[in-house]
Amino acid sequence: MREENISDEQVLSQLEVLNEDFRKLNIEQEDIPFAFKFRATDMALNFVLADTDPNGQVTTGITRTFT
Repeated sequence: MREENISDEQVLSQLEVLNEDFRKLNIEQEDIPFAFKFRATDMALNFVLADTDPNGQVTTGITRTFT
């Protein structure tokens, strides 16, 4: 049987990468083609995981969905 879920650590790592991209802090920004460089900007936006679920219960913000 193959494991279907990625680890919580991988979720958190990808969230960090997403935030770096949206804040224009990633090292790949130097690879943006010249034609698009003027459009690249810091969105001043950070993604975080929820700490409370819709029922008001404490959560890690990571949910698992069986597929």
